[in-house]
Amino acid sequence: MRKITLFLAMMVAMITTAMAQEPLTATASPQGTVSKIWGDGDVTITFNKPVEYTEPEGGLKIVNANNEVVSNVYAMNFNTDKTNAFVMLDNSIDQGGTYTLTIPAGTFTTAEGESLAETTFTFIIEAEEVVVEPEWWTDFDYASAVKEFSKITINFNNVTEVKLNEGVAPYLYTSSGADYEGTAEIKTTVDEKDGKTSTKIEISFGETFTKEATYYVNIPAGLFTMNGSVNNEEKNLQFRINAPVDVTPLEILSITPKINEDEQLEEIEIVYNQQVYFGNQDNSWSAYVVYLTDSNGNKHPMWQKDPYDPITWIQVIPANTVVLIPVKLNDSGSPYEQNEYGQLMASPITLEGEYTLNLAEVTVRYGYDKALWDYNAGGAVTGTYTFDKTTTAIDAVEAETENAVIFDLTGRRVKEISNAGIYIVNGVKKVVK
Repeated sequence: MRKITLFLAMMVAMITTAMAQEPLTATASPQGTVSKIWGDGDVTITFNKPVEYTEPEGGLKIVNANNEVVSNVYAMNFNTDKTNAFVMLDNSIDQGGTYTLTIPAGTFTTAEGESLAETTFTFIIEAEEVVVEPEWWTDFDYASAVKEFSKITINFNNVTEVKLNEGVAPYLYTSSGADYEGTAEIKTTVDEKDGKTSTKIEISFGETFTKEATYYVNIPAGLFTMNGSVNNEEKNLQFRINAPVDVTPLEILSITPKINEDEQLEEIEIVYNQQVYFGNQDNSWSAYVVYLTDSNGNKHPMWQKDPYDPITWIQVIPANTVVLIPVKLNDSGSPYEQNEYGQLMASPITLEGEYTLNLAEVTVRYGYDKALWDYNAGGAVTGTYTFDKTTTAIDAVEAETENAVIFDLTGRRVKEISNAGIYIVNGVKKVVK
């Protein structure tokens, strides 16, 4: 028994001596080619002896083949016996290439003072293939109401080839009981500037629809094939044509700056010929800001004074008068100074020299009727108006003709005057012969 005990003691001593004489080494994982290195301990360093970590001057970094730093090591987490170090990175790495982690001598040491020599670990990342899916949409995807329609256009993204399939046709029916089978046709155009080819599909049903009704369009699955192998999924559209509504042309009757007793600009009052609304379709904050520019080029944000429409968050103007007050905006472009009642606080400005009010920077809606709102048939009187501290009012305002807003007598907005007739240009009636 004593011989066995003595033998075991000798073996332990020999193993301990061998370990003490074996140099401190390290291996790292992952090894070989990987698709990504995560930042939360995906890189592990394994030692043949317990170690302590001393962060080198400048820290540890992973660099790419151009010696550019792609991630810093912000911590080392160890297992219980301190033979595994989990490397914590501040960035994950998923771009293809070769990456290197260099550990200077003295970074890892044993309790006996033995130091790991300078060691370099290399990781090869094979970038994953990014599959770009073809996309398609129609110009009626988000329509709620329109004035008329004669065709539906299908647009594409990430698509290089489009083919119509035989025996598949779009279909339309209405709430009034009519139904139609449509035809689809591929349209290809070439941009004159860059020479790029654009492909679309036009779907028509044989006529221009203007009758008041709800319209339902079915674009069946497999109507067309994209990029040689991908068939479209089914899509159903619904929109409405409303009865025409008479629109009174919008006009600005006067613009009046209001000066307080300290000769500061406190308000600007704009009088329209009817009730108006500030806003646009996405109701972004920027839609409500009008900028007043002084003679030094400084822009002062002007915001419409209360109230709001609590349902739509559109700024509703009582009667036909808009009162704008100078305000301070936060980083997102909305006013941030309010009183105890939640009302916006004016920030009066000293009125020195000329100021220019540009109403082209705000969307104004008018003729607030359900049909008009759905048509997006609002308009704006745009232009620049200049005044100084002696101005009491700007009457009979005429807007500049550049970027004019033009309506025909049916209330339909047009891009330009192309035929003789009567038009409303920036709220002013104009006869073209």
